[in-house]
Amino acid sequence: MWSLPHIGDLPSKSRKSALDPYEYAVYQKLLKASAFNAILNEGDIPEAEPVELPEPLTCVIIPDSIFPDRSHPDVRIARRAQTISLLAKNISERRVSRGLRRTLLTQTERLNKLARARYEALDGVIEVEGAEGVVEEPEGLFPTIG
Repeated sequence: MWSLPHIGDLPSKSRKSALDPYEYAVYQKLLKASAFNAILNEGDIPEAEPVELPEPLTCVIIPDSIFPDRSHPDVRIARRAQTISLLAKNISERRVSRGLRRTLLTQTERLNKLARARYEALDGVIEVEGAEGVVEEPEGLFPTIG
């Protein structure tokens, strides 16, 4: 989170235009840090002149009491799948933006990465059907995402 108290002092009509360059700077920063070259944002962030961001403020938002359960790989996979289901339901029921469809795509890529990592962590080998039965995954058949 980046605190910008000087913008809060501006008249309300001026705040949005004053925030735009900061929003774009944060968007660019997070996009570069993303393993998927995407962030989960339905709307498109308008391009703006670059600005320097202040030091971010960081904190933990998940209480220590539930963090171990929420961070378990199987729980993360289940929660991501539920999110994808809800997004797909929303998309099927109304006219949606291109950004929401992009969010669904990014969520599915994240689920794939989580599921693959969990499978491989449990010594799983991805197999494909070959001419002479089941064989191990050929090199490069399933490229790593991110």
